Amino acid sequence: MLSLSNKKVLVVGLGKSGQSVAKKALRAGARVSFFEDDKEKLKSGEELNGIKPVKLFGKADFDLLVTSPGIRFDHEIIHRAAENGWPVMSEVEFSYLLMEPKFIIGVTGTNGKTTVVELLGHIFELSSKPYTIAGNIGAPLSSLDKVEGTLIMELSSFQLHFIDKFRVNIGAILNVKEDHLDWHCCFGQYMEDKLNIFKNQKAGDIALINSDDEVLSKKKLTKTKGKVLSFGVKNKGDYSLDNGCLQAKDQEIIGARDISLKGAHNISNALAASACAFESGISLKIIKKGLKSFKGLKHRLQFVVSKKGVSFFNDSKSTNPDSTLKAVEAFNSPVVLIMGGRNKGNEFSVLKKYIGNQIKGLVLYGEAADEIKKQIGNGHINKTVEEAVFEANILAGSGDTVLFSPGCSSFDQFENYAQRGDVFVDTIESLDG
Repeated sequence: MLSLSNKKVLVVGLGKSGQSVAKKALRAGARVSFFEDDKEKLKSGEELNGIKPVKLFGKADFDLLVTSPGIRFDHEIIHRAAENGWPVMSEVEFSYLLMEPKFIIGVTGTNGKTTVVELLGHIFELSSKPYTIAGNIGAPLSSLDKVEGTLIMELSSFQLHFIDKFRVNIGAILNVKEDHLDWHCCFGQYMEDKLNIFKNQKAGDIALINSDDEVLSKKKLTKTKGKVLSFGVKNKGDYSLDNGCLQAKDQEIIGARDISLKGAHNISNALAASACAFESGISLKIIKKGLKSFKGLKHRLQFVVSKKGVSFFNDSKSTNPDSTLKAVEAFNSPVVLIMGGRNKGNEFSVLKKYIGNQIKGLVLYGEAADEIKKQIGNGHINKTVEEAVFEANILAGSGDTVLFSPGCSSFDQFENYAQRGDVFVDTIESLDG
């Protein structure tokens, strides 16, 4: 267990997780300071009694540096820590060492993490087994006083970059596509950080990978000592789709048509959640009940309303082109697609072949609008989400779908994807019909 009594701890980044780390460290008896680039977040440090800001080039010495997900691996403060021999750990590692959870299911991947974690929580709820959800979804682990039962964590590549001893008993990588290249130096580093989820596994642990993923299926998992299992829709795995039914090691779980989630990619998510649940001891009967009754997430392929024969879907949680691609493929009807926001170093040309076919019209907004149009060769450019909704409504006809699936981060105009999705929904409500 991590001992912090009278230790000098530097918290880097005062977002939600950084603030909870600072509070927990103070309660554990540490002498806490913080570093923050953002002037607005600096103000939040004033509300945390007992800690003080540190300047980048001031004189200081620390026993430990805890970094928030938003701090890049090559930030100057990280270099300075290396030069001075200060141990660096992520908020996840810090909390793990303090709280020592007994059993952890960790889920990572480029897309689908939140859906799988929420679905797992729903299945655990039906099973009456105690569980706690934390990590990249909802509450930071450091904000919790204790963990009840199984800890189910959504883990980002940022959180996994700075881990040393953090161990998951069941770890799942859903997929790996190009993303967050504005944070990572390259795709190779991004991949290795995802694989860190298996880094400290022991014999008896489970490493779960997607056999349909081109990168993962070819990767030799040298980072795990656990048992490697697979799930796949196209390629058969330990958990797979066979004759229209989801299977767990050749035992039938449920018919694919009976799952409430929309889209082929959600069959893959359902298989991943089933594998994690079954390997942790939950019966197939309960898993089937969970898959059938789970209603999905707000802002993730969320049906909003139908007006004058046009269906509106909110997929604001889409923050990369692959996620948008999966959303488009979920519909049989012509799609008027709304994209935009801030690009994270991604390529949008993968959507080009859908223009004029599945994608009836492309409406763009925000910081990345010109870049997306240049790469795809099409698109009506607007400044805001509201303007984009009005234009999409004009382009759509009866029987069409207006899909808000930005494929970019929200940080050019919004605090997060949820605020962005709420603006989309509110704008739809203002339309006639």
